[in-house]
Amino acid sequence: MKNKTNILAVVLALPLCLTACDKNGEGEISTSTSSSSSSSSSSNSSSSSVESSSDIPADSSQPSENNFPESFTGYLGETLYGADASEHYGRKVIFDDFTYLRWAAPFFDNTLKTPDLIDWDTYDMPKYDDIIKQKNPNWFLVKPGDVLENGLVVKSVYCSFEDVNYFDDEKGTFIETIMQIDSEVFFENTLTLRGVLYCTPEDDLYITNGDLFFFADSTVNSNIPVINEGSRADEFGLLRCVFSDAAFISDGIYYRVGNLDSVSVDLSGIIKRGGICEVNITLDNIKLRNHDGVANGSFADIVSVEKIQN
Repeated sequence: MKNKTNILAVVLALPLCLTACDKNGEGEISTSTSSSSSSSSSSNSSSSSVESSSDIPADSSQPSENNFPESFTGYLGETLYGADASEHYGRKVIFDDFTYLRWAAPFFDNTLKTPDLIDWDTYDMPKYDDIIKQKNPNWFLVKPGDVLENGLVVKSVYCSFEDVNYFDDEKGTFIETIMQIDSEVFFENTLTLRGVLYCTPEDDLYITNGDLFFFADSTVNSNIPVINEGSRADEFGLLRCVFSDAAFISDGIYYRVGNLDSVSVDLSGIIKRGGICEVNITLDNIKLRNHDGVANGSFADIVSVEKIQN
């Protein structure tokens, strides 16, 4: 049963499959990762394993008390040095001069296209229960001033790494490792994408009546930048968002693009509360964010939007 508006954005590193919200329909926005490994340092902090540094006994559940390692291996095999970090917090370091991105893989589905995508009693998506996790994402490093292939200019970035433990299901033991925890990137310039625009019909936790969400279709757009969404460095998963009357599964992160009552462009004739439609949209002031595996999302301003008539 669909109870009330709810959204849970779940990053799936399949084959394990997480439901999009609890069966009582309690609304929330959060993210988690289901994969061969899961973090024991925080219930929400699954994040990205960069490079395992040492094995520890299976009954250990906390990182060692040693200082942050002098060096560790990054996503691209490069050596990173803790001394180069802009900030230090015990076992956590923050870099403000780079982060990692990848291009979204061609995967996208939603209830506008596939009405029976989701089982509304369980919030499962049976069609995709057996999808295996994707391996070997093509990460690339970006710094302020870099220009992407799609014309976006990197304005500012930051990322953090933490010395944590996670439980490796395959090995059956806790592994002490360096993981990427947070990451953000701000862009200049506009980006035009095709996808699905959805408008929420009512207030709920973290959602206001009329909030607008845009889901880019990576099967027709090859230029969608994706930030680390909480998977390990050598794999990535699928993002699932479930509302009370619409559901989405894709590679990448949705864009929150304002509210119907305050957005600067005229959306009359395009979408109304509770509406869902396919559009071509131009976005500006794009921000990609992952913070500790919680409330992953992208934010942008709408410059223009055209409804696609099917």
